[in-house]
Amino acid sequence: SSLVDIRKPDRTIFELAGSRLGFANNRESMLFVGDNLIVDIAGAHEAAMKTAWVSGGADWRHNNVVPNLVIDSVGELVALMTSHSRPNHYLIPQENVA
Repeated sequence: SSLVDIRKPDRTIFELAGSRLGFANNRESMLFVGDNLIVDIAGAHEAAMKTAWVSGGADWRHNNVVPNLVIDSVGELVALMTSHSRPNHYLIPQENVA
């Protein structure tokens, strides 16, 4: 972000990253992984990306910030991505979102 003088959670930095990775018109197929609900998750969500919050065991307390996936560690995400069965209990049911 220091190279372009844009800071998270400004959605522009996420859009720029998506464009540079070849996802300019398909950011919704990207998964942004972050440990800060406001700076990482809210910013990526505003840029139309899917999000995974690395909670580190913390409780999710922000009703206005809704990650698509909640994990305790990046290792947990790796395990989910390499397993043949991906449990749905990691996903936040949309009916529970206020």
